[in-house]
Amino acid sequence: VDVKDVDNYIFYITQSGLGMPNRDYYLDEGEKSDELRAAYINYLRDMLKAAGDENPLGSARKVMAFETSMARVHWTNTKRRNRSLTYNKMRLERLTSYAKGFPWEEMFAASGLSDQTHFVVRENDAVRGLARIFDRADIDTIKAYMKAHYVGGMAAYLPSEIDDARFAFYGKALRGTEVQQDRWKRAVSQIDGTMGEMV
Repeated sequence: VDVKDVDNYIFYITQSGLGMPNRDYYLDEGEKSDELRAAYINYLRDMLKAAGDENPLGSARKVMAFETSMARVHWTNTKRRNRSLTYNKMRLERLTSYAKGFPWEEMFAASGLSDQTHFVVRENDAVRGLARIFDRADIDTIKAYMKAHYVGGMAAYLPSEIDDARFAFYGKALRGTEVQQDRWKRAVSQIDGTMGEMV
């Protein structure tokens, strides 16, 4: 979307923020779920260590607790498929009063959406719950959360130990993939996917 032409678009606000695929990974009981959560904490620890965190394991546990609180207010996949529940159009003023605690106006300004007056809030009470969680969260936890996800998102471009740590969780633990594709092959695929016909 070209934010210079926002008048032609309706922007959707949806639940997000989890590092694992959905709420069930945080809340399900059982040995397999426990093992995945332990592996995810180790992954967060590795990302935070790479970011220079002084207590990466402690910070990873705080991030996990933060994400678990978000998972508790997320809608289930079944509820998200109910179309009659997911079209909640709101004016900006209504959104900021409905989902208090999150700096909506500052976020929209930083995104170039200051002139947008209406939004569709998909999982309305989940978004409100997430705003409350954000409002109550300790700033150091939010910083650790942002650092871990930023480093993880850039892992493919960072030193091999960071890239390998991300694959160990998202590839092996989550998907059961034993061997990661060679980095040079991933680089070729990215160039082909982003530049395509120009190349």
